[in-house]
Parts: sequence; C-alpha cells; structure tokens
Amino acid sequence: MRARTRMLVRNPDGKLNRDLSAQDLGQIGHLDEKALELWEQVVNHRRLSVSSGLRVLRVARSLADLHDQDKVNKNAIVETMCFRSFDCGDAKEDFAS
Repeated sequence: MRARTRMLVRNPDGKLNRDLSAQDLGQIGHLDEKALELWEQVVNHRRLSVSSGLRVLRVARSLADLHDQDKVNKNAIVETMCFRSFDCGDAKEDFAS
C-alpha cells in the first residue's frame, strides 16, 4: 500500500507509473545518474525500441516504489531487466560494472 500511495502522491494527476510519459519520467522519475547511465547501456546493448526503453524506466520506477526508495537506482534497472530476460544472470553479467 505504501508503494501505491508514494506513486499517487508523486505522479501528476495521480497517474499510475505505467501511464507516465517520457516527459513525466524526466521530471518526476527521480533516476540517479548511475541508473540513467546503465539504462542507456541497456537500451543500446539490447537495441530496445523507444517504447521498450520507456517501459524499462516505468517498471524500474515501480520497483523503486516497492522498495520504498525515492530515487530509481542502478539495482532497479538490473532487476527490471531480469523480467525481460529468460535468465537473470545474463542481464547481471551484461551490465555489472
């Protein structure tokens, strides 16, 4: 329940994370610098489309909410990529640094 409350208070007009636009994510997504760098690597390495890349950010924002974190950190990006992989180990090995 805390994650939902955090999301509804932070997001404009009480939007769900899944409904955030790219502009919303940039303004209120609260990605730390390392998370943003990793996200860029993931998008380039996996050749994700724009919509897939934004979906990664939305899921990472939701995971940060579930972990009761104000900022999306690198771990949220890695965890998100585990949901996109058949083998979580591949995602961790690709982007561990």
